Amino acid sequence: DIGADEFSLVVDTTPPSTVLASGPADGAHVSTTSVAFGWEGTDDTTPPAQMRFSYRLDAAAYTPPAAATGATFDGLAPGVHTISVYAVDGAGNPDPTPAERTFTVDTTGAEAQITLGPPQGSTQTSASATFEFTGSDDHSAPGQLQFATALDGGAYSAYSSGTTLTLNGLS
Repeated sequence: DIGADEFSLVVDTTPPSTVLASGPADGAHVSTTSVAFGWEGTDDTTPPAQMRFSYRLDAAAYTPPAAATGATFDGLAPGVHTISVYAVDGAGNPDPTPAERTFTVDTTGAEAQITLGPPQGSTQTSASATFEFTGSDDHSAPGQLQFATALDGGAYSAYSSGTTLTLNGLS
């Protein structure tokens, strides 16, 4: 016989927490139609490896809870998308506040224009040349754009917000 003082049943009623661990940042603009996200969950009693997750993209139905800790979404249409993910612990408690991120698929890309510099194909007698450029994008203000430059098919520079480039020592 087990007496009442020798047996106690602990019922887990504390829900887990969910975080999006990888993927585009909230509010990000991405230039690809394929986006991957990773997620994690924590709980007071269920080890991370035993957590289950349910997710959805936009207004789709949530997937059944499964052990997957990430997903790749292919063929996304241009526009705004939201991923929502919630963890479920070993006792079946769902996270009541799913982790969410909203991002925009923008495949149009920015355009750059050279506004000042030697004419294309011209012959220069100087060993230096100065170029000015600007850009446009349907989602970013001109001051938010960054540029990379390359000379004669060489490697591109690091991105910079500068809009003037002076090349010296040209042959």
